[in-house]
Amino acid sequence: MVDQQAARDEWANTLWANLDVSVLSDGIDGFIKQLKRLPREVKALPLCHVLEEKMKEFKNSIPLFSDLKNEALRERYVTCTQRRY
Repeated sequence: MVDQQAARDEWANTLWANLDVSVLSDGIDGFIKQLKRLPREVKALPLCHVLEEKMKEFKNSIPLFSDLKNEALRERYVTCTQRRY
């Protein structure tokens, strides 16, 4: 768990220009694997289920980060969101 907190802190403090999507993807995959290797009794806890869902949600959002790093898509996204508000 200490590794997860350190990684989360590092990811949260990463500037958008320095963001490496593959680091996020590899990191969350590693944490999901660690979670799956926990003893059955631990995995049965409700907290473990919540943690797994949160990790999967984060993993599912990574492609969006990749898309937004693409200059052309980012410009369209910003333009689209500005029109809505």
